[in-house]
Amino acid sequence: MQIVLTHSTQSDRLILLFAGWGMDARPLRKLTHRDYDIAVAFDYRNLTSDNLGLLDNYREICVIAWSFGVPAANAFLAGRPDLPVTARIAVNGTLQPVDDLRGIPRAIFEGTLNGLSAATLTKFQRRMCGSAALFAEFKEQAPERTDISELADELRAIDRLPEVPESDLRLWDTIYISDADRIIPAENQHRAWEGHRHIVGLPDSHLPDFATLLRNAIVSKPLIATRFSRSAESYITTAEAQRTIARRLFELIERESPKPDDILEIGCGTGFLTRLIAERYAGASLTLWDIANIPADLPGTHRQCDAETEIRQLPERSVDLIASASTIQWFNSPATFIRNCRRAVSNSGLLALSTFGPDHFDELQPYLDSTLHYPTSESWRQMLQSAGFKVVTISEERIEMKFTDTASLLRHISRTGVNALPSGPASTSIMRRLLNSGIDTLTYHAVYLIAEPD
Repeated sequence: MQIVLTHSTQSDRLILLFAGWGMDARPLRKLTHRDYDIAVAFDYRNLTSDNLGLLDNYREICVIAWSFGVPAANAFLAGRPDLPVTARIAVNGTLQPVDDLRGIPRAIFEGTLNGLSAATLTKFQRRMCGSAALFAEFKEQAPERTDISELADELRAIDRLPEVPESDLRLWDTIYISDADRIIPAENQHRAWEGHRHIVGLPDSHLPDFATLLRNAIVSKPLIATRFSRSAESYITTAEAQRTIARRLFELIERESPKPDDILEIGCGTGFLTRLIAERYAGASLTLWDIANIPADLPGTHRQCDAETEIRQLPERSVDLIASASTIQWFNSPATFIRNCRRAVSNSGLLALSTFGPDHFDELQPYLDSTLHYPTSESWRQMLQSAGFKVVTISEERIEMKFTDTASLLRHISRTGVNALPSGPASTSIMRRLLNSGIDTLTYHAVYLIAEPD
């Protein structure tokens, strides 16, 4: 396997993109991300690489695996549990690459392998692209791997990958499936990922629009920090729903956790939850983490950090209470975060989280290309149980806020910092549509999660 760095922002965050069969880095070299470096992995004749040291430079790695890169990535990551991987995103691929019902049917795979030539490779690439226009664009930056025997060896190596346990399916956060895929049948992909908590349909061919996918699938954490810091003062007076949610979460904590000695709050913000915890548990050791600046007047020990990666550094069973209000929806992989919490929380400890459900900002959804996924309560239950937690409480609440007009509603969202309002080239037209919509109601769909080690 080869790993090539194709885009560098001097970041300590990396998108590691496992390409499909027969690829190299060339077709993906134009991909960029404002906050992440990008590296492309390819050539799966074996899963070792001379450039593995590259990965040691990063404190967060988001994996996006495409086509036969999905089973290759799964096998590679199984052998590297030390890597600081958060998100695992599968695109038009399954963990059963050659399978009549869950991958490429065996007869088609064997026919491709036995008849492989320069002509059939071109035919494959044309089917992969789906349209003449996309194929013409692809040819301008086509991979330079043309050795047919080498490509045949790669197919054989993929076919020899070991079977994966069903539990591996739950390690993948998001599954993208193109309805027009002419390489791995969409119905086989849906069957392979049946029951997964987050499957997203794509309007693409087997070769997806990676530029859009990267923009939508990966959270821009430095942008979140900037927006939060910029709006901290207005947040205190504007974020009434978040204040209510913090109060509700605290009441659940107080009911279930009578006396924790070591408390970690993640995403403390301006301190709605912090002050309630500090007053109730005055003798406890309190540590606050936030990706944005932490107000100096808040109690406890402060650490400005990315909690999604920092949680890996905590010693095992070192915290009695991990609490977080209205934060984890901004993580690249809440499921991975919860698994890391299970390792860090003490055997008699508690995990207490609030986040948002599928109806959050429901009034705005027809107008926005939202990149956030809000899991259902049942999905959260599955994530907690898979991580080794026993669910104590899962509850929901809808908080409806009324405004005088749409402009007042949009100002409210903006003053709370990180929000669903658009940015970039399309923002002007979207904002105009919103202002003309007449929307004057906003729904916060809060979900409360209390869990203890099983």
